[in-house]
Amino acid sequence: MFEYRIGKKYPELANGMEGIVFDYSDCGAMIIQYMRNPSNTEIKDVQEGNIELKMVSFKDVIALPARFGSGPWCDMWYTPHLSLKLSSIDPDIIVPGEGQGILTTVLLVDSLTGEIKAMRTIAMSERFSRRFLKNALELAKKPFDYWKYNNSIGRIQAAYPSKKLASMSEISFRINRN
Repeated sequence: MFEYRIGKKYPELANGMEGIVFDYSDCGAMIIQYMRNPSNTEIKDVQEGNIELKMVSFKDVIALPARFGSGPWCDMWYTPHLSLKLSSIDPDIIVPGEGQGILTTVLLVDSLTGEIKAMRTIAMSERFSRRFLKNALELAKKPFDYWKYNNSIGRIQAAYPSKKLASMSEISFRINRN
């Protein structure tokens, strides 16, 4: 198991890019938002603000639009074929029980330094978790083509701005802090 700490620098996270990444593993979900020199407001939004997560399933990819606090919508993309720490998606084992959801770790990283600026653990709603796992299982059963996956993302991004993609969601959940 790997341990992350707020204020600690991780060279492998210093990529200089801005963006957001979602992954699912045997231990739960991970969202890493990369920002160059995030502001105090952006840090606070991730650390203690409202969180909204939505899902739109496409043929080759799951889109997960997310918003933290007062920030803009951000698009995350997922296929189980690229999850390196996922042994399998077995619905008999991993479907959450009643009132339970997927444990999700959210990190905000200063991509210039690799320093973790904010960290938070949330649980997705039971309903959202079950739908996500159902959609991921459907994708896992299909043959995977890396180029088709990337082309699908490019076509979706060209057709739908982040806010529009979020409005197309089949399911969502929200954590309100206000």
